Amino acid sequence: MDKAKTIFIYYAVLFAIKFTSGENPCPSKTTQCLCSNDRVDCSNGNITAIPSKFPSGTKQIYLYGNHITTLRRNSLKGLKELVTLNLFENNISYIESETFSFMPALEDIILNNNRIRELLSLTFLELESLYDIYLENNQLSVIHPRAFEKLPKLERIYLAGNRLHCTCAIKWFVAYLNGNPNLFNRTSASCSSPTTLVLKKVALLNASNLQCEQQSKNTLEGRTSHQMSLIQYVLVGSLLALFCLLFTYAALKGRKCARAIKVCSTCNRNRDDLSAVVYTVDSQMEPSTSDTFADNITYFSHNSGSFVYDDFGINGGYEPYGTDSICNRHSKHDYEIPEQVCQACKSTQTNRERRTTV
Repeated sequence: MDKAKTIFIYYAVLFAIKFTSGENPCPSKTTQCLCSNDRVDCSNGNITAIPSKFPSGTKQIYLYGNHITTLRRNSLKGLKELVTLNLFENNISYIESETFSFMPALEDIILNNNRIRELLSLTFLELESLYDIYLENNQLSVIHPRAFEKLPKLERIYLAGNRLHCTCAIKWFVAYLNGNPNLFNRTSASCSSPTTLVLKKVALLNASNLQCEQQSKNTLEGRTSHQMSLIQYVLVGSLLALFCLLFTYAALKGRKCARAIKVCSTCNRNRDDLSAVVYTVDSQMEPSTSDTFADNITYFSHNSGSFVYDDFGINGGYEPYGTDSICNRHSKHDYEIPEQVCQACKSTQTNRERRTTV
């Protein structure tokens, strides 16, 4: 009981001191914070996000010991007189680009003991008065180019206790550290991977350590291999398409040939049904008959005095205009269906009636 009373009295006295010294609860929804003149103290308040409003003229903000996970771009907007921002020991894992920007009076940013994994480009942008950035004991593995942009008065970057992945991607940061030799504690950043560079100081690395040439070569080879793969796919696809076209053409051509053969076979089978035709070559000759179509044909010139049926005439002599010519004609136009061709053959045969000679 005595211990509980002691704790109660301690916090009561602490609250009284803050109250009598001019500190008052902050307005709006920031009831977990205490404000006094230019100072806002929101420490250990179980806060999960940065309060939306701060009193005008605030110069110091203490938010350590809370449960903030993300810092948004506009969460600190308008704090033109802010000098110190303390976010020590939260659960911050992600910081949006330009979160810390355009705060001309800001001198110290304290982000120790969080879970920050990467710093995006322009995270710290145009902070004209910034002196110190505390990033110790986070989980930083990647620092993107231009993460520290236009910081003319920067003196210290604390990066110990992180997990920087030292590949060619960090080459820019090596150049940045070497280009600012006056940075205090600039050698605090060390590599955690690859294994060949574990515990190596980032500021002391060079292009050969980072294997930039080998990575560039591998990248080029990978791109070339990828391009070759695409070319191979295109060639194989083109060959397959050509094969399909040739196969389709051959199939259609074979179908037409089969149809033409069927047509001519039908005509040849029906040839025997033709009636015997009698032709005379001389009025004094005896008519001759035959059971075959070829035996009933006599070739002679137009000057002969014989009487013939002129429906069989062609230039240069006479020949029958019968089933064979029909089959030949229809074989050349094999797009017609066999039924139509056979019907034409039959109609021709029907019109070939036996004729009596004079």
